[in-house]
Amino acid sequence: METSCAVNVINVDGTGENFVTDGNSLYVIQSGELEGNLIIERHKYFRWGPAYDLAWMVSPDGKDIEPVGSDEDGVNWDLVENN
Repeated sequence: METSCAVNVINVDGTGENFVTDGNSLYVIQSGELEGNLIIERHKYFRWGPAYDLAWMVSPDGKDIEPVGSDEDGVNWDLVENN
């Protein structure tokens, strides 16, 4: 089960809104070989246990690339920003 928000893309003129992925705390990588990829945080629940957050890198079209931290505080931002 998840309780993440939705990440959508929309044109600057307000048209063409499309769902990209589920996630919270959206960050866009601004430079380097990973430029344009997104870092999002997902809020999930263990099947028989507590909730947890996991930070993921996803492509601009919403495909999961890899987990990058236990939550947004666990992301190695130096690695992401200086790739």
